[in-house]
Amino acid sequence: MHLELPIAEKSLAELKSVELPPFVHACRQGIETLMTAHVLYRALDQEFPGTLSERIVSGLLRQDLGYDGVVFSDDMGMKAIGANYGEEEATGLAVRAGIDVLLFCHELSRAMRVYEFLCAEAERDPAVRARVEESYRRITQLKNRRLRAFTGGDETEIAKRLALLDHRRIVEEIQSSL
Repeated sequence: MHLELPIAEKSLAELKSVELPPFVHACRQGIETLMTAHVLYRALDQEFPGTLSERIVSGLLRQDLGYDGVVFSDDMGMKAIGANYGEEEATGLAVRAGIDVLLFCHELSRAMRVYEFLCAEAERDPAVRARVEESYRRITQLKNRRLRAFTGGDETEIAKRLALLDHRRIVEEIQSSL
């Protein structure tokens, strides 16, 4: 668990040459979901970490890369966020940034408080309501594509499917596209 907010001091040129190519490749290949990081990339946003940054999520990812898949936050309960932002502030920033699914992985009561806050914010602020509706559209489309024919599977079948993934090939594809 991140105990403090990591800060990346790399230049924009360095980010474009090392950190961003896998995301560019994934977006071009139609990846359906991505997860943000609780890292402050100063070259991209001086103020907010990736999960809370409208410049990164809506700007870079959505506008510049044309990504319309579902964006998950990393666990919002991590100290990288909690030690620097209040619960409601972080939730509002993440939703406004363009996060579709906020993960609260350890405390159901916290997730419920955030849900209630987000419902009230969506009623109060038309921009938040529009963002929630965009997220709903993305999530529903993903569910319709992926879960319609889902019949489940036993552990052996799941293990076989995972074994078929050729991670080395994926890495080579990314490297060759640079």
